Amino acid sequence: MLFSWKKILLKIIIIAVHAMILGALFFPQVRKFFTGEKKPTPEVQPVTTTQPALEETMPKPDAPQPDKPAEVQKPAEAKKPVEEPKPPVETKKPAETAAKPAEQKSPAETAAKPANGAKGVLGGLVPYRSGHYKLGVKELSPKVAKAVEIIRSGILIDLDTHTILWEKNSSKQYPIASLTKMLTALMLLKRIETTPDVTLSTTVKVTNEDFSYIKSQNMGNGALLEAGDSFTLQEYLKCMVIASCNDAAYIIGKYLGDGDLATGVKRMNEQAKALGLNDMSFHTPNGLPVNPNGPNRRENQGSALSIAFLGECVMKSPEYMKWAGTKQDRIVHHRGNQTDLASTNHLLRDRVPGITGLKTGVTNGAGQCIALSCTRDKHTVILVVMGIPQNGDKGKRRDEAAKQLLDWAFQQLAK
Repeated sequence: MLFSWKKILLKIIIIAVHAMILGALFFPQVRKFFTGEKKPTPEVQPVTTTQPALEETMPKPDAPQPDKPAEVQKPAEAKKPVEEPKPPVETKKPAETAAKPAEQKSPAETAAKPANGAKGVLGGLVPYRSGHYKLGVKELSPKVAKAVEIIRSGILIDLDTHTILWEKNSSKQYPIASLTKMLTALMLLKRIETTPDVTLSTTVKVTNEDFSYIKSQNMGNGALLEAGDSFTLQEYLKCMVIASCNDAAYIIGKYLGDGDLATGVKRMNEQAKALGLNDMSFHTPNGLPVNPNGPNRRENQGSALSIAFLGECVMKSPEYMKWAGTKQDRIVHHRGNQTDLASTNHLLRDRVPGITGLKTGVTNGAGQCIALSCTRDKHTVILVVMGIPQNGDKGKRRDEAAKQLLDWAFQQLAK
């Protein structure tokens, strides 16, 4: 028993020694314990590196925290800039600044009347001022001087330079007859131009009251308007400008007064003053006198100078000049009958070179009158002749005097 016990103990000792030897060989800590070696084994020596240790990259608790770069912020935490500058216009690409075809206005659109409140061509007319025309009077030839002796008042102006080439009593006030209709037409065209709901196609009906008034006033030359007729403003206008129809001018004058003739005439006087034509006064929209055979006869008045400026104003309207240069036209009444319209401007009908308008007029008080616009060789003149006595020749002496003045004027301008 004892022998067996000793053998077992010996084996245990042998195993323990072997275990220590193996531990010393394979476990450095055990070898240190027995040998006292403090030098680290090659396996545990630190490896040299160029990167800092992880703890050196971490901020110390008491060290100031560096600002975080903007790119690591979360989208929700990023602050919006105070103001983002807008790109200047000049930095836009040509393709961006080029107008789109759909946005470009056609000629028809650009010619359309202005929006409400806009003045337009006629609404923005500058009133007459002293010095608008300058004196450049030239001596007439003996033949022309003889022809103009019958003229009571007149003026001839080169519109290209606003120079007065000839004049006779041009600042004196005389009856103007149907030259009145230039202002009536101007006011109508101005209203059409500046009022969105009024156009040349706007219709106005001839009432029974209108028909009775036309008959009672013996308006003579007219469009033969009938009660029940309904014409457009353009049709009334062409009757008045082409054939000097007095009844059409009455309808327009009443329309200008919003249905009241007296208001229309009052507005005509106001318009004349607004144009600086202080020597003009009106009692009717067509130029016919009031109480022509009575003691209180009143007739529209004005000077040749004012008529010339008024003519210059209406020349700015293509619509007026279209009808002023028309020799013939017609209107058809509601019953189917028609009225032929022939121009009262015989010089236009006789094909005198360059005549483009403007208006004629005649009453016993005014005599034979005419305002003419004429263009030759790129020169444009306006001529006003007033007060030639009537002698039953239907304006032939008036027209001959006017023709000679025109020929003389263009001879002077050609020099």
